[in-house]
This record gives sequence, structure tokens and C-alpha cells, in this order.
Amino acid sequence: SVLVPAKDAEDLAVSLRASLKDEMAKGLEVKADKSLATGFRIGIKDGAAYYDFSAESVAELFSAYLNPKTAAIMKEAAASIGE
Repeated sequence: SVLVPAKDAEDLAVSLRASLKDEMAKGLEVKADKSLATGFRIGIKDGAAYYDFSAESVAELFSAYLNPKTAAIMKEAAASIGE
């Protein structure tokens, strides 16, 4: 399933249904997730594992490769996206 912010769920579902018709027939789902303000998560159906592409998670990932000051700026920017 693909978890997205509630405000984006319907538009994305319509788009995906058109372009991924065969995959949707096999069980691909697009669900709203109130805990997401931006970004998306892709996971397996039972929720045991997922890839998180929310702004905060992406900032955290890249921060490991940046100097501390740049990492702090990136994390602050990611946190403000959902506000």
C-alpha cells in the first residue's frame, strides 16, 4: 500500500488507477494517513515493513552525510513543511 497525506489521497489514487491499472487489480492500495503532512510511505499489506519518504525521514537520511549546521537547517526546513 501507499500511505499519503489525507489531502493528497484521492488525487493520487485517481492517477495511479489510470497508470497502474493492472497493479491496482492485483491489490495495490492508496490510503490516507493522518500522521503524514507531506511525503508518502510504501509498505507491504500487513504493515510489517515500509519505506518512509516523509520530509522528516528524508531529512534524517541525508543529515548523516552533511555537516552538523547544514543537517540542522535541513531538519528545520523539513519540520516546517507540514505546518
